[in-house]
Amino acid sequence: MPRIYNPADKPNMSTSGPLDGAVICLSGNLSKPKAVIDVNILKLGGSVVSTVTQSCTHLISTPFEFEALTTKVMTAITKNIPVVSEEWISACEHEGDLADVEDYAIQSASAPVPVQKKKRAPPVTSYLDDGDDDD
Repeated sequence: MPRIYNPADKPNMSTSGPLDGAVICLSGNLSKPKAVIDVNILKLGGSVVSTVTQSCTHLISTPFEFEALTTKVMTAITKNIPVVSEEWISACEHEGDLADVEDYAIQSASAPVPVQKKKRAPPVTSYLDDGDDDD
C-alpha cells in the first residue's frame, strides 16, 4: 500500500488550509526537490501520496512527463485526475483556496485533433470532354 503523508502526522503542520482535502502525487523533475514540495503541500493542509491511487485528487507533473505519457500520467488520465503544473500549488496558496485546475492543467501540444472526414468528390462521368456537344 502506498504511503500517504498527512498533515496530522506533523505536529507543526497545519491541518487545514487551501489544500485541505487535496491528496497530491508528484511526478517528474520539478523545479524544487520533491521533499520541499511535500512540506509545502503539508503546510497548506494537503496530503501527499507516492502513487496515483483512487484517493489521489491531483497529479503535479511537467509537460515532459505528460508528453511521455508516464505511468503516473496515464493512470491519472484514466482515473480523470487533473494533471497540473507545480504553479497550481502557489496559486492555491495565493488564493487561499483550491485554484481552478483548468488554469494550470498540463495539456499535450501534440494532442490528436479530431479529424473530420472529407466528402468525396462526385464521380467523374467523362474523362474526355472536348467541349463539343455534338457527340
